[in-house]
Amino acid sequence: MRLTKPMIRAFEYAVRGENTLARLAKALNCSISWADMVVNSLEKEGFITRKGNYSIKGSRIIFEIANTPHALKMNELFFQYPGISFEEILADSKLLFLSAISEDWMDIETAVELSKTSKFMIDRYMRQLKNRGVVTKSKQLYKLNEKAWPVLKDFLIAYRNYSEISGNVKWKYNEEVLFEVNNENSLQGSSTGFYKYKEHGLFLCYAFCLKESFQRKKFLCILYLK
Repeated sequence: MRLTKPMIRAFEYAVRGENTLARLAKALNCSISWADMVVNSLEKEGFITRKGNYSIKGSRIIFEIANTPHALKMNELFFQYPGISFEEILADSKLLFLSAISEDWMDIETAVELSKTSKFMIDRYMRQLKNRGVVTKSKQLYKLNEKAWPVLKDFLIAYRNYSEISGNVKWKYNEEVLFEVNNENSLQGSSTGFYKYKEHGLFLCYAFCLKESFQRKKFLCILYLK
């Protein structure tokens, strides 16, 4: 999960029609090469896609919203909450912190461990998030205010679960992912004795640590009845 302020601004400009490098660079007041780097980051994270252009003069490539759940939810955020600066809510470590508390009540120590964000950083923007009604508190526990920000919650969960692996993602956070497959050929590597369980009506979920090279390392295996 990665969203910087330039990425958020660029995505918002792109969905509002600044969908060529020249237009985006002008909107961001930056060079075309720098705008291209921002677009590459958005493309890598599954927010936008590029395609050939035959309608806009002077540009061979345009970009549009990717057909991924988190990209569509991000687009919905801009239209559901007009005038809100999401750069101040979702950029950098705020994204990881909010994702950590998006579904469950959590104390700060647990949120720090899960999000890999320092307590110092969380303390710096906690008041701002609470004043905006993004975070709610009960005793010493914190949670995303899903009543006030339901689309934000949907976006965070969709982005957290985004993966290019072959399988049904059940849960994902950073490099850890729990997913299920119905075909062992979808997995890299050799089968283990766990596959014998399917002969008795038991099925498997696999959790892998995903590396940037997309090489998968077995992390956990959970049996469940189906």
